[in-house]
Amino acid sequence: MSSNLLTPEENGDDYFERLQDLMGSLMGKGKTLIRKGNVLDLSVFANSAVTEGIPKGKKTKQFLFLLETCDGFFERLNKLIRRRDDISEMEGFNPIPFNEMPECKIEIRECNLLGEYYSDKRHIKYYDQTPDEWEITKFHERFHAIHHLTLDRAGNIWDNFPSTPPFYLELLAQLFSLIYIRNRKPNLIGDFNKLNAHAPLIYQTYKSFQHYDLQRAEDLYWVIRCAGYKMNPRFKGLMKQKRILVPTQSVDDWRRLLAEPQKHWKPGYSAMSIAQVWEKAGGLPEEIAKLFSESGWDQFQGLELAFAIPEYKVSFKGGSRPSQNDVFVLLTSEIGLVAMTIEGKSREDFGPTLKQWRRKVSDKGYRTRLRQVTANTGLNEPIPDETRYQLLHRTASAILEAKRFHARQAVILIQSFVQPDSENHFSDYSKFIGLYGKTATKGKLTFLTEVGDIGLYSAWVYSKPPMDALKSPVL
Repeated sequence: MSSNLLTPEENGDDYFERLQDLMGSLMGKGKTLIRKGNVLDLSVFANSAVTEGIPKGKKTKQFLFLLETCDGFFERLNKLIRRRDDISEMEGFNPIPFNEMPECKIEIRECNLLGEYYSDKRHIKYYDQTPDEWEITKFHERFHAIHHLTLDRAGNIWDNFPSTPPFYLELLAQLFSLIYIRNRKPNLIGDFNKLNAHAPLIYQTYKSFQHYDLQRAEDLYWVIRCAGYKMNPRFKGLMKQKRILVPTQSVDDWRRLLAEPQKHWKPGYSAMSIAQVWEKAGGLPEEIAKLFSESGWDQFQGLELAFAIPEYKVSFKGGSRPSQNDVFVLLTSEIGLVAMTIEGKSREDFGPTLKQWRRKVSDKGYRTRLRQVTANTGLNEPIPDETRYQLLHRTASAILEAKRFHARQAVILIQSFVQPDSENHFSDYSKFIGLYGKTATKGKLTFLTEVGDIGLYSAWVYSKPPMDALKSPVL
């Protein structure tokens, strides 16, 4: 149904290639490491005022898993790294011969989380698990805190920790947990191996370094930390939107693209509502088509849907994650193309303000990303701290994609499923539109400015949610 609605094709081959490439790069850098700070110590955790909670509730997340056909992958990779480590010191970097590795297939599965470390709050949250699992999980999450709060020679903690790709963070937490258990709690090594025997790929990569002692593990820690949040160029491609697309068949195809489907895929939440409305329409929903036809502008007359892509990612410099738009839409007419990003809203807010977002990223990352975002919104700095950052990068996404498709018009559209202003956060949207010297009006297309030769427009549209989506979410 609705062949114009497209979803990224899931394929793990690229992930596996980049995993191999990243491993080789880390090993090469580790040979010429100059230590940057103090020795990691569990006393860092004891003295850091990190709070912890007892296991409570459940939380699931989607992860990449190696399929059974890849048995022996990490054992063989481990041998290659050992061979590379045993080579005498030499200048430069010779990659590990990964062409010797077997081909692997990867799939996405959903599994339960056991714990999370919230670096902004310095708090560890644990979820339902057995006492034996909790004993292991505590080491893992506490090492996240230790890695974050360990001081370098200048007395600074790892300030880029929140924006560092999880691949690196989980590798380190697993490796240090293994070494600590091996050295201090050998009676738990069986439980550790059992817990990780069938864990997601992101929690398995430590096996490639399991022959390391504490000294070498610390070296690896500083290699990763001193690289900031930068990824290996090939591995970074994982964060980009796949360009191979397949048609959706139902709303279920939208669900699997969510980062946390168990949290967001519920009646009364925008993720489910926007999927249901678009799938039912099989094209532009009537209220959005009406918005354009009644705009009075020639460039928006006779528009047809070329395609719509759910959970569409647009990358910006200076950040570890792309802007993930609820829907990206490309429209055609006799005059030209229109690129449109859509943000669905029920009672959810627009996320952190600019001031709040700044606390979560490094100064360099903040400046780099904000510079690119601002350049693609037509606004001038400084932008008020109370501005909702999500509205900024969703708007910039529309301009960037308009440039990529050579569209002369770009639209940022808020598709709301709640009418009362006391519940739908229209006031935040209105303040954002006010930055352009314009007044936000519901159900009306508003011209904001020109960014280069692209006209930027915005609109707030109400869509009636399906009957099974009327239940109010608990936020």
